[in-house]
Amino acid sequence: MIDTPAFLNSATDSQRKEYIELEGNPNLTMEMKQKALYNWAQRCGNPVNGLYTMYMAEKQTLQSQEDERMSVIVAQLSPEAQKADKHVRVRFECGDRRPPPTWLVGSVLGTKRKINCSDWAIPLTDKGARDGISLTFTYGTFQSGNGLDLSPPYTLDEQSLAYLDGMFIKGVHIKPIVDPAKKDEAIVDMEQMLEVFVERHPEIVHVAFGNQITFFGDAYRNQSKYFAPRFSPSEGFWETLGRVPTLNSLALAMMVITGEEKIPSNMTRDLKSIGFYNIQLKSIPSWVQSDRLQFLEFTVTLTDETDITVLDNLPGLEHFLLSESNLTSIKSPFLAKSTKLISLTLQCNAIRDIAAGAFDHLTSLKYLNLAGNRIVSLPENLLLRLDNLLVLDLKTMENTTNLLTYNEVSMTCQANLRPSFPPPMLDAMPTISKPGNLLALDIRGQQNFLKQNPKFLKEYKSLEILNLGRLGLSSIQNLSLETLCNLNDLNLVGNSLSDKEWIGEELFVNLNLQRLRLGYPLTMTSIPNSLIAFMRTASQIMYSTPMSLSQLDLYWRKIGCDYVIKK
Repeated sequence: MIDTPAFLNSATDSQRKEYIELEGNPNLTMEMKQKALYNWAQRCGNPVNGLYTMYMAEKQTLQSQEDERMSVIVAQLSPEAQKADKHVRVRFECGDRRPPPTWLVGSVLGTKRKINCSDWAIPLTDKGARDGISLTFTYGTFQSGNGLDLSPPYTLDEQSLAYLDGMFIKGVHIKPIVDPAKKDEAIVDMEQMLEVFVERHPEIVHVAFGNQITFFGDAYRNQSKYFAPRFSPSEGFWETLGRVPTLNSLALAMMVITGEEKIPSNMTRDLKSIGFYNIQLKSIPSWVQSDRLQFLEFTVTLTDETDITVLDNLPGLEHFLLSESNLTSIKSPFLAKSTKLISLTLQCNAIRDIAAGAFDHLTSLKYLNLAGNRIVSLPENLLLRLDNLLVLDLKTMENTTNLLTYNEVSMTCQANLRPSFPPPMLDAMPTISKPGNLLALDIRGQQNFLKQNPKFLKEYKSLEILNLGRLGLSSIQNLSLETLCNLNDLNLVGNSLSDKEWIGEELFVNLNLQRLRLGYPLTMTSIPNSLIAFMRTASQIMYSTPMSLSQLDLYWRKIGCDYVIKK
């Protein structure tokens, strides 16, 4: 029997439920999961946070001891066995494969993890062969868990490369975990490794180079390894990219780009997607400018000092994402020639103002995200030309560094910026040209909207998803929600809901709600009978994420045989 960790024993039912959901989420990478669990412990506070910190420290110590034990054992093996050990430690992401005979009946894979990597002897399916595999090679000079140095060579040997020759590799990511003291030799090694992959796998169409994780600090590591180094690629790096027969997407992280690089024309010929993550540059490089480019992303890269004129000449662009930037204003017109733009994400930046007319030409836009910025007022007619808009996200930050997604998952926001507290709110809901077309609206934290016009939502008759979280609501009566006949997902997390009749019967009579997110409203004083009846037949409401009424003492008292109602 496995003992429950002390931090979980000290957690509430809702906290344990959230922890289990995060720990078991197959769609989170290891880095994302660690960050989410750290944020979970922070939100729980002490004693949970303190016990969790102790638990992780003990776990890390045990892992370090195990690593040391294995290193001693491996060092005693033959050279061939040591090569085999290094070979099996390379981690892959893979394409669709036929399930092995030992496939577990009833196993459920997440929507993103749609493949089985358990047996590399199993051939790829036809779809897997078309999709290919995505290979992530970690170039590590030390162990990220404990800071212990690894022994060179840090690249793959010929035996491993020959094994990979049998794989259909469509994407390759070279991911450094490098001691800054070994930065210069590391970039040479990694560039050579990329060149080898490109030469041996002409099927590659996606290349990623760099590591978005820039801080490796913990209590057990030499401080010299806390911060990841920033690399300056050589001319040969760009030449290698130019030799990829069909380069469709390129992602670069933790680099210096001067703008003076000699870029081969072949490199950009087929580029459809580019991502810059924590890149040091004075101007967006001219080679980004392409009629074929459809997707462009910048994270922790742009500032007011960056020359962004290239953004005005991207006629084929369909998706633009900007986050964690120090850009404080959006000029007009923004993305001047990108009239085909479908989605615009300007989330978690230092943006304070957006010029009038900035989006007038983006008439194909369907998805707009302005969440987590520092805007207090928008031009009156900013969104009036967006006749095709379907999704609008205007949520505020929760505090100085966090933003909650619609599913109540906390994400770091503006971590590289000077905190702004309290989080800024818009003075008014911007006017939408065709509110009846909108399918999803998120106004969490924007308390001024309903204060000015409590019934403004009745114009949004096609809404299917609505977030009214953290708006200071004691009741949702008189908000015209009962007129939103297509609404199936309503988020009320973070409101007091303290009025005795805070929800009306007509909401359940008129709507076909599939999910009602209530969180943990400690101030709730009554639960109407209509809601009780609804909850008994709607499991997604009883067990919504995070905690719902199913875990409130008040609810349990009311569904008892005596139907004791709190006065």
